[in-house]
Amino acid sequence: MQPKPTVKTFILYSTGLIFLLIPFSTLGQVWTVNLSTDSISITGPYSDVRPIVFNSFKYPQYDPRYRKYGIHFKNNLVNEMPNQISIAQLQGSPTLGAWGPNTEVIYNGRFLSDGGQSVPHLVVQNGGKIRFGPSALIDLVLPGSFFTRQFWCMGDGTGIIEMDPGFIADRTQGGLVDTGFGSIRLNNVIFVTHETQGLPLGFRPNPSLINSHFVFERNPGSVWRVVGNDQEYKGGLWISQHATIDAQKNVNVSGVRTTWSDYVNFGGVFLEDTAVTLTKKGPASFILSGEHGYALNTRFKVEEGSVEFRTDPFNEADSAFYRTRNRLHGQNLILEMEGSSKLISRANTVRINSLNVLSVLAETQVWHGSTLVAKSANLKGQFSFRLPNGLLVSSGDSFVVTRFAGRTGVFAAIQLPTYNNAITWDTSGFYSRGVLKVASGSVITNLNETIAPLNSMFIFPNPFQQELRFASGNVEEFRLYNVLGVQIFSSMVDQQTSINLPQIPVGCYFYKVKTRDGEFISGKIEKR
Repeated sequence: MQPKPTVKTFILYSTGLIFLLIPFSTLGQVWTVNLSTDSISITGPYSDVRPIVFNSFKYPQYDPRYRKYGIHFKNNLVNEMPNQISIAQLQGSPTLGAWGPNTEVIYNGRFLSDGGQSVPHLVVQNGGKIRFGPSALIDLVLPGSFFTRQFWCMGDGTGIIEMDPGFIADRTQGGLVDTGFGSIRLNNVIFVTHETQGLPLGFRPNPSLINSHFVFERNPGSVWRVVGNDQEYKGGLWISQHATIDAQKNVNVSGVRTTWSDYVNFGGVFLEDTAVTLTKKGPASFILSGEHGYALNTRFKVEEGSVEFRTDPFNEADSAFYRTRNRLHGQNLILEMEGSSKLISRANTVRINSLNVLSVLAETQVWHGSTLVAKSANLKGQFSFRLPNGLLVSSGDSFVVTRFAGRTGVFAAIQLPTYNNAITWDTSGFYSRGVLKVASGSVITNLNETIAPLNSMFIFPNPFQQELRFASGNVEEFRLYNVLGVQIFSSMVDQQTSINLPQIPVGCYFYKVKTRDGEFISGKIEKR
């Protein structure tokens, strides 16, 4: 048997215009990187464990030279990187890159870049991925002042930066320890988080308050993908370029403004620049329970799942300018509902510029005690009203659920709780004054009761197995859609009062029926 050849690992190392292949074993005990001259490409297997020190040099933020200089993995391998990374002086700016669809860098070392002028960069191109593992410690918090530096992350829209399960961002212990990871900036990058503890966060002392921001800037296309567990972000989500929230799990942005004598951190959600669009994807909910700010003609485009307002986007008591020197408030916001998306209004008032429901499958839901207010509304889809448990509802009770200064269209279905017909509703003032009134009956509410559609006709049973019945013989056509809004079945009914569906998987579906009067009515049904 021939002996196995010895394999040496090399890096491609350049100084100026000279490129050298140097075995790791010939280098010193500390790997020093000069960001002004060193373009280091890892093209083979990686096994180096030496401390890495970046010299005192930096380029402007997002400078294209960060894509060239620093340490860049281009080997189409999964690379474990345990090295401690630090800076020589205040301007040192560590730079890591991952290039190629099969290139992953799993970092589990100590990343120390807490210099007052440091601008550490992460570069992910062509599907490359940088992951921070559970043993990684990132320290971007300045000693003494507790101000936080940030990662500047740049890519081409395909690269991923991921905070793995177990990774902990905040190590400040409420402002007692000047160590942690408080901020990140995304420039056309996909950012993936699994847990609340992995989100960038830090505290400053005197008083102990949150100093944290999560920024979408420079170029459009960045995505925050929320996976693994439901998450809460207590800092500021600052958006100055078109961006996407992909909520595979529920995410709640609860940040509020925090103020020290030398700094103000704006927590909550802020669409900073004119006409910026934030797109909501994913089946879970994007919850806004903190402060809001919206520049002129900004919009939420909700394609999937729900957007839930637990606080009012507009607060007239707050007359302060935002950090961009613009007044940002909810009455600039345009809200667009597509597909089977849902808007949930739970604050006392939810005041926006306009509501534009673009899909017959979309749902607008208002909870008891909330009023949805808009300067204009284009209505489609269905409307639902929710009552909390334990509320006594009696004949004559009325609720102001919407207030639209201008309106086009109507909801195809209005779903109201009847509690097994214990109460009936008067909707005569719904479109003119936004009022729903209990016409008769009395009940103590229970959210486990079914919410039935209030229409001149409806479909039952719901849930169903194969046969659906119509409460009216006035149906002309029936259509069934899956949760993606794709039509999977249609049939002319021809005065029948029931219809047998083909075999379809168990789950939720949406229907749309056309009456002989030309009315379209839609709703949601469940197959069991």
